[in-house]
Amino acid sequence: MAAFLAALCFQPLAAEQGILATGNFGSFLLHDDGSVRAWGNNSGGQLGIGSLQHSPFPVGIAAIADDAIWIAAGDNHALAVKSDGSVVAWGGNTYGVLGDGTQTNRSVPVTVGGGLSGIVAASAGKSHSLALDGQGRVFAWGYNSTGQLGDGSTSTRLLPVRAGSLSGMTELSAGGSHSLALDGNGEVWAWGSNQYGQLGNGSGPASKVPVKINTLHDIIEICTAGDHSLALQSDGTAWAWGRNPSGALGTGNRTNSALPIALPLDGIVRIAAGWNRSMALDDEGVIWSWGARNFGVYGAGSYTESLAPVAESTAGETVDELSAGLQHSLALATGGDVLAWGDDAFGQLGSGLRRSRNLAEQVSGIGNIIDLDAGENFGVAVRSDGSVLAWGANTKGTLGEGFAGGDDFYPALVDGIGGVKSCSAGIGHALVAKSDGTAWTWGSNASGQLGDGSLSGRASPVQVSGLTAVKSVAGGLGFSLALLEDGTVRAWGDNSLGQLGDGSGDSSPLPVTVSGLNDVKEIHAGSDHALALKNDGTVWAWGDDSLGQLGTGGLPGSLPRQVSSLSGVISLATGINHSLALHGDGSVSSWGDSSGGKLGRTASGGSLSAKIPGLAGIRAVGAGENHSFAIGSGGSLQAWGVNYDGQLGDGSYANKAAPVSVPGAEGLRRVCGALGASFALKEDGKVLSWGSSNRGELADGYGPRLAPGIVFGVNSHWPTPDYSLSAFDGKSIPLGSSIQIGGVFQSTGAALEKVSFYSRGIFLAEDETDPFSWTYTPETWGDIEVNAVAVDANGSHSLAGSIVLHTPYDSDEDALPDDWEILQWGNLQNDADSDPDIDALSNLTEYQEGSDPKDFYNGVSRNLVLIGGNAQYAEVGAFSAEPLVFEVRRNGIPLANAPVWLEVTLSSPWLLSLVNDGSGLSTSIETRTGPDGRGQVYMKHGSLGAFNYLSIWASHFGIRRSGQTASATTQVRNIFPLGTLGRDATDAIDNRISGKDPLVAKPVYFTKDHGNAIYARNTNCWAHGLASQMSCISPWNSAGGDLRAGVAITRRHVLNAAHFPLNVGDTIRFVTASNAVVTRTIVSRVIHPNYVPVGVYLDFAVYTLNADLPPEIVPCKILPASFADKLGPLGVWSVPALALDQEEKALAMNWGGFVTQPNPSGGLRTWASFTKPTLPVFRAAFFEDVVVGDSGNPAFLVVNDSLVLVTVWGGGSIGTFVNPSIVDLNAMILAADLQAGTNTNLQVEVVDLSAYLPFSP
Repeated sequence: MAAFLAALCFQPLAAEQGILATGNFGSFLLHDDGSVRAWGNNSGGQLGIGSLQHSPFPVGIAAIADDAIWIAAGDNHALAVKSDGSVVAWGGNTYGVLGDGTQTNRSVPVTVGGGLSGIVAASAGKSHSLALDGQGRVFAWGYNSTGQLGDGSTSTRLLPVRAGSLSGMTELSAGGSHSLALDGNGEVWAWGSNQYGQLGNGSGPASKVPVKINTLHDIIEICTAGDHSLALQSDGTAWAWGRNPSGALGTGNRTNSALPIALPLDGIVRIAAGWNRSMALDDEGVIWSWGARNFGVYGAGSYTESLAPVAESTAGETVDELSAGLQHSLALATGGDVLAWGDDAFGQLGSGLRRSRNLAEQVSGIGNIIDLDAGENFGVAVRSDGSVLAWGANTKGTLGEGFAGGDDFYPALVDGIGGVKSCSAGIGHALVAKSDGTAWTWGSNASGQLGDGSLSGRASPVQVSGLTAVKSVAGGLGFSLALLEDGTVRAWGDNSLGQLGDGSGDSSPLPVTVSGLNDVKEIHAGSDHALALKNDGTVWAWGDDSLGQLGTGGLPGSLPRQVSSLSGVISLATGINHSLALHGDGSVSSWGDSSGGKLGRTASGGSLSAKIPGLAGIRAVGAGENHSFAIGSGGSLQAWGVNYDGQLGDGSYANKAAPVSVPGAEGLRRVCGALGASFALKEDGKVLSWGSSNRGELADGYGPRLAPGIVFGVNSHWPTPDYSLSAFDGKSIPLGSSIQIGGVFQSTGAALEKVSFYSRGIFLAEDETDPFSWTYTPETWGDIEVNAVAVDANGSHSLAGSIVLHTPYDSDEDALPDDWEILQWGNLQNDADSDPDIDALSNLTEYQEGSDPKDFYNGVSRNLVLIGGNAQYAEVGAFSAEPLVFEVRRNGIPLANAPVWLEVTLSSPWLLSLVNDGSGLSTSIETRTGPDGRGQVYMKHGSLGAFNYLSIWASHFGIRRSGQTASATTQVRNIFPLGTLGRDATDAIDNRISGKDPLVAKPVYFTKDHGNAIYARNTNCWAHGLASQMSCISPWNSAGGDLRAGVAITRRHVLNAAHFPLNVGDTIRFVTASNAVVTRTIVSRVIHPNYVPVGVYLDFAVYTLNADLPPEIVPCKILPASFADKLGPLGVWSVPALALDQEEKALAMNWGGFVTQPNPSGGLRTWASFTKPTLPVFRAAFFEDVVVGDSGNPAFLVVNDSLVLVTVWGGGSIGTFVNPSIVDLNAMILAADLQAGTNTNLQVEVVDLSAYLPFSP
């Protein structure tokens, strides 16, 4: 496939079209400028950004810059072709899929080796990769177990090799375990696995070289994912073949097909294959999908799989390209937008929400603010990309985040809403109008004001029932309004005061028509009254008129009535109980509640409208709950009314009965207000806020302000720059000194261009030069609150969290604050230049860095690293042969003269010394590192015992304080004395596995092709030095495949478990140390005469082979009956055993001896008792509890480089012990020979233990 789990299924495209690729849980976009952006899962480094951090937003791959012409994504890796014809790769590197000659994961792109040049396209599969050069030749690398590399072998390749003799190819696609290529004549070639018919030529074996698919002709595009494939014919017919468990072939059933089948679609122009699913794009722009639908990977609004193609929604976009991932999909629209849908667990949809969806939505991009409104203690804004932001109080779910409660002091995306064109914030609920003509609401619903037919509050948006062609919306206290495109108005919710305007007085949770209104162009809602502005410039009002808010002179308001004496009106605004009208001549009228000066005129009474004196040339009006605004020429602002929270923005808290100018507000387009907060939208899309912020209303993350300040994070590309000042929070700057404030910037794909510094929204300074900093020099004692705004090259900006800088009181003027000196020493006697802890840092430096002047380590993180001597043997009564060498580092640099505390942490007779002459022995020692930052200690043990530990602490002047120290642990092992069998058997395994990487060192075979009898031993296997001895272990037989493994106990006889026997006539296979395969046939079988299946008693079967095994196959040996006196009490000390599993891995488990138990069916049974190693740690890493159920896989001691059989099969904790049955085994060999009509005179060989010392501790 063009990616396992993510097909890259398109021909080479013009650069301006862009290329999409989907990986396992990641997404990629190649831009027309050659740059690449990635988002989603990054567990293997597959985003190429130098870290393993997942990204829910698109981020640039800096190492590629603008030089890519092709992108491909696989299971856990990605490829890019550069303009110079080279290929770079990054991500997981299992089996060498990155092609750099290693199996090391890479989080930044590396060049594919092997001399690749002139490459024009690439494809990434599950575990292999393909590349196509300008001559149409195909190159491959990675895993090759089924021949998917096409080089005629099944050998894994860490560097590219040529795939057959193919040339003239124009396209390729890498699948799970097979590959495809398309030639210039429209013919398709396939190679690799054919288990499910992937090769398209009918049932048959795998092919290690490319073969032509005979039934496909005139093909223009191919793609494959996992185990199925698609092909597109020039006439628009699409074909599918391969595996079909979830309907990925689109045939209406789940039957696999080994031959291509035409799909029931026509006019197809693009195809894409994902994991067990498929997609196609037709010439009318319709996307068709079929197969598995986990996580809504189709955009049809469903999570149910489909066995036949179904049409998807594309959010109104015209689509050019497709890409299908494991559980998500991408589409590239004609205008360059990227649509995404499906699983979003790793952020692969690029929305920033990590929220799966079953409908296509645009990947987050730029979004300036186009509309905003303020409700009771919260705000709402609409961005140009149709997304919605909300902030402030969330008591009733008013922020639309999916839950109620928890105020939000910064703008956050409203859950599950897009395509929005306008918004309104009511008192406890919010409304939006979408471009598709629907209206959506969320928040409080006690009166039915959400319009969904219920009285249940909603913390996420719900659609208003029955409304279409909605132009705009408005929300009041318990009711809502909608203006339709035909100029009529709908209302719903509370109608106790006539708010719905239908004359009934009956509340309604569903929309009703406001009586008698048409030709309306604008609507507004106060607390309990409503206004409508008609195209003829007249204003109509209905609802509550208790304070004159209808402007009709006290006439009833259950039906709309014209506001008296108003004409030529072009715009309206309403507060809770007052209203404003803007006339075409630039004047403003007001009416309603006059308290607090909100009408802007001194004349008493507000039941009739009147002009506000002094206002002229006004362009827009706005209102908060009890205050008012007017925007004049140049976007200047005037305000009047209630000002208890500074909501007028004039720098005071005094109410204003007449308009006053608001300093710092200019270039405004719209203004609105909440209870105690105000907002303004500037012509450039920026948002200002001022007033109260008790519930986060100002969306700036900090408290109230009396003048307008910028709201950050509402009009940027996503992601916004990650810039933090946190390292400076709480810093103290003495009077008379200065500090340079600079943040930490994490790349988001665009360079940082400038940083501006603010204090509570008031501008302080700006820096356009890297490293972007500001020098602060305090002028008096006290605190200052500072924010920074970072702006990147995309124009995105983000607000760094607020920090506080402190200038403390210093009576002795030594630059050390009094309170700090008292805290540290209880007096003021230390000066700024002294260094009482001898760490080369003065007291002033310690104060400025926030470190401890009494602590050598200064509270800074330090690491203690073991350099040598770890996990060595310590003989009884003697010192360790080598010292344990350690190094103390601070900020990665070795630290000289660093105090270190060493102590034995388990109760045991261990002693420590800095020298190995027997002096200075103690259970704990304090020392210091040398000039190179290193130190050492010797260890001595007085008697035998289990594993013991030594802990080393980077200490604080001899006091081991866990809160201020770093620790490391070493293991000094003392198990068996020298000269004992236990010591020799332990060393034989531990010395081989110590320091090895289990992932690389466990597999016995590098290549293991049972079907073709091809084996190559893994030279990196820890037991590879025992390859000749391990030749006695059979990897395969005709009865059980890689199960029922047998062990050669003589050159003619094999032993395995009776409960899982082989049969006469079966063949069994052995492999020599040089990888030669030896096959023999079983000619007789003898099962132990007393074998009882219940309880697995005497579970042995012996087989005679048709011929002797060659000398290269070395039979295993057996422990003698008298082995116990040489091995000691195994219940106390365990010996490591070499165990094999069906995957042919060399494992390590602890053999703790044997136990004899009554058999349920009578007699006794003897078990070899195994446990998972817990110590030493390196041995535990080679354990796998997977041998259960794979009867016949043996476990051995390693004695004098011989394999000594302990069990013929092993479970996770026990196995059938061979030693007590030596006599029986020899008798069974004789019986098997008689049955076969031969006499080999062979017996099992007992290992010679005479050289070992008796062991009796």
